[in-house]
Amino acid sequence: SEMCIRDRGHRRSSDGIMRFLFYDSAASALGIEYLIPTLEAGGHDVSLYLDPSLNREYVSQDFIFKEPFSLSHEMIYEDIMAYRPEIIGFSMSSIYFKSHLGIIQHIKRKSPDIIIVCGGVHTTLVPNRVLEHPEIDFAVVGEAEYSLPALVNAIAEMGPARVKALPAAALPGVWSVHDGAVQDRGLSPVPLDLDQLAFPAKDLVYAANPKLAISYSISASRGCFFSCTYCNSASLRKLYSHCTMKYHRSRSVDNVVEELRLAKDRYRAKHVEFYDEVFASDRDWLEAFSHRYKNEIGLPYGAETHPMVLDREKLRLLADSGCVVLELGFQSANQYLRENILRRTDRTDKVRDILRWAEEFGIGIELDLIVNLPGETMEHVRETIAFIQDMRPPVVNLSFLQYLPKAEIIDKAIAHGILSEADIPAIESGENFGPIRFPLKSCKKNEYHLLPTQVFMASRFPAWLSRRLIPLIEKPVLSALFIMFAPILIYSFRFYMAVFDRRNYFLRWHMWRVLYSMKRVVRRKFFGKKT
Repeated sequence: SEMCIRDRGHRRSSDGIMRFLFYDSAASALGIEYLIPTLEAGGHDVSLYLDPSLNREYVSQDFIFKEPFSLSHEMIYEDIMAYRPEIIGFSMSSIYFKSHLGIIQHIKRKSPDIIIVCGGVHTTLVPNRVLEHPEIDFAVVGEAEYSLPALVNAIAEMGPARVKALPAAALPGVWSVHDGAVQDRGLSPVPLDLDQLAFPAKDLVYAANPKLAISYSISASRGCFFSCTYCNSASLRKLYSHCTMKYHRSRSVDNVVEELRLAKDRYRAKHVEFYDEVFASDRDWLEAFSHRYKNEIGLPYGAETHPMVLDREKLRLLADSGCVVLELGFQSANQYLRENILRRTDRTDKVRDILRWAEEFGIGIELDLIVNLPGETMEHVRETIAFIQDMRPPVVNLSFLQYLPKAEIIDKAIAHGILSEADIPAIESGENFGPIRFPLKSCKKNEYHLLPTQVFMASRFPAWLSRRLIPLIEKPVLSALFIMFAPILIYSFRFYMAVFDRRNYFLRWHMWRVLYSMKRVVRRKFFGKKT
């Protein structure tokens, strides 16, 4: 364009304004929504491409028809280029790193002058691995509210080649490769006072998929103070602990309610979803929030938290304020696995109490479980199934363990002979990930292939009935049938819950937004309408 001059094969803005496009998929990342206003405040032209492909959509990961409802790399490239971006930003998760990398490589083959910036959890944990790919120009390590605008401003001022050559002390948190060597610039500065941040920008997201506006996503805090061995949060907190930066931070009740009040007026959301890792950990905060949310917002909401921060009074406050769904990590009913493999402090009797109190107050519990753990036996699994049969939580989210980069559970898997040191590069390169809800066909433990169906039966049928059905479907012919049709069974039930369970608005929201994404894919593939 006339506004740009050449700089070593790249474009440099002559007026300080860059055209920056965020690539995202699925329900959109809250982190990106926070970054949009930071770039707009610097005068940059910001756009968003929300990929509707089901093969990059976490809730449809096991759909048998996800590929027909996905866009090719070329279609995505054509859609993105309609925005004429100079810089494209990708938020990288470990599970979808390889998928996103394929898009990046396609873009760079076709338009090598476009600058690629990667951030997100995966980039933060293994920036060296990310920068092994020459198509990626910059890696933003850590929370990017300060470091990303600094990077874009620097590119606008001096061009990407000179930015890459800056000394390691310059641009904290922005890594790059110069003369064949990685420029380690440490971690991005952390926004310690979350109240000072601009509210997340939703307009671009809702324009791409209006169904997302049904549920307003928000976070009242950042970080987690637990140290679960399988979780990214513990790895991130460990990174920041070396920098004397406070990792777990909370917003004030005033700030949270102000955002929700503005959102309620502007977007007409029907419910709210809190994406805190540990919601309502502070009792005083919850008491103030409960009163104000009930009186000033009044929408049903859901949240995720840790069982050990809850008690009966907190659940009463949550219910009174409008909480209708609470997602809890439990992971295993076996105390040994929780303490020694997962480093979780939950007590089984405490979780039983929480489930009873939640039912008393009308809160639907989604209980998260993980199987295929190091040291796990089928006796441990049966203990978990028995717990589900006894307690019958409304929703059980069964997951098969994924080894995330830098997670401590990798060391435990090596100690148990499940992994070796040679597997770590593949994990850090995003190559060792499989389905979350169902086992890989190559899974050596045949009993695990029936688990999704058995857990479904344990949670949905009376205990006396599930105790008869679960051994029955282990018979050779029936087991083959239930293994084959498990995804259809599980997803059909989720669809039923979304339609007929009034309290389960979150599943209903997923259903509507995914259906809209499918519509976008059909229009793009068969009618040529760019998304």
